[in-house]
Amino acid sequence: MYQRLWFSAPPTSPDCMVVGFIHGTVEIHYVSGEPIWHSYEVRPLYEFSPVCFPTYHDGDLYHLYEMELRVFKHLGENNISSEVLIAEAPRSCCRSSAQYFLVKCDQHLLLLVMGGFGEPMEVFKLNDSRREWDKVNGVGKHMIYICDATCICIEAKLPEMENKIYLAQSSSRNKKMVFYSLETSTYHTFDGKNIQENLADVFVTAHLSAHAWIEPSWLKSP
Repeated sequence: MYQRLWFSAPPTSPDCMVVGFIHGTVEIHYVSGEPIWHSYEVRPLYEFSPVCFPTYHDGDLYHLYEMELRVFKHLGENNISSEVLIAEAPRSCCRSSAQYFLVKCDQHLLLLVMGGFGEPMEVFKLNDSRREWDKVNGVGKHMIYICDATCICIEAKLPEMENKIYLAQSSSRNKKMVFYSLETSTYHTFDGKNIQENLADVFVTAHLSAHAWIEPSWLKSP
């Protein structure tokens, strides 16, 4: 069973390439080609932990493996390879155990660091030349959706939705969605219309089960 699946384009597109991840193996299927999967061994780099948040950037497939930033190169070729790009997570202000999320924002690769509720979320941008994470203060007109399986960054359609990170969680008190504002550096809840400022309602949250974020195709239409 695949731990993660990544699609280079909508599955209905003849240009779609599907990449599946199994411990120590990468498998690639071309929608317009023969109905077979091409397997590539990438041991010993991948033995125990799953590949997380595969993200296409500059022609290569980046991903998180535990706290490391790794990259698959030469996808679609016989000499596919994997390498560790950054071996350590950036220094953050989190006092508790942190979670890491990888997402592409415009032309940049971002790493989101989230500690426990009450601690600030931090955003870092990949510096390709130095192979380091540079801390940034916000994402401008964009909005980011995160969960355990997928991360999506899109340009906000409304000004009040800009520069925010939305979680796949809801407040167990008022059932509203939870988001983090990079402008106010705090958590809030909202029901699609009204923003809740009472932090007591935010800190009591429940994960939404069987969740994933999907970007509708109409968002990419001109």
